Amino acid sequence: MKYTIYINQKELSKTYFDLIDGSILDYLYFICNSKNEKIEAQRINGYTWVDYNKILSDNPLLRIKSKGAITRRVKKMEDLGFIKSIEKRKNGHKLKYFALTKKSNCLFIQSNNPIHENETPIHLDAYPIDENEPISTIKDYTNNDYTIKDERALSFLKPTIDDVEYYCNERNSIIDAELFFDYYESIGWIVGKSPMKDWKATIRTWEKREDEVFW
Repeated sequence: MKYTIYINQKELSKTYFDLIDGSILDYLYFICNSKNEKIEAQRINGYTWVDYNKILSDNPLLRIKSKGAITRRVKKMEDLGFIKSIEKRKNGHKLKYFALTKKSNCLFIQSNNPIHENETPIHLDAYPIDENEPISTIKDYTNNDYTIKDERALSFLKPTIDDVEYYCNERNSIIDAELFFDYYESIGWIVGKSPMKDWKATIRTWEKREDEVFW
């Protein structure tokens, strides 16, 4: 488990990321800069394999329960130009490899100590790369010409049903999490005629309406 997060909160506040995004970025930075020989040996063209299951298990305070939630946040990081990735398929499994861009450098507190040089690798209990498999099977999904027309549109992350259930349970909410999720999923996560900005605030609004009806 990775215990320390070296994220520069002042710089993070200038982006469209929250602390969960920052923690995930820090984890990617940690792995992609690792000096561990086994991790370095598995790199492909400077990209490092990252196991989403280990992101979940090694970062319990993120309270994220699904890989889908990781995928959405990583997609935003890539769209905003802080990371880039390639994809490799092996034995029916999709493996994601990441590299951080220069744009991300300002977000991390720099250290003179080599990262992860002498420690046991935190997610190396398998052999994700077949040494005899040609590199040409890698698909590079990085689009260097990508232009974001409205970064604000990326600031809202649609929750998973697990996210909604967890928040409702945390609040001892009277709201049916599945009903809430299915309703907004069916209308495209809009409130009135505008895109939703904060799904947690919307749950709290539903709670107030339910209380008014009840009393």
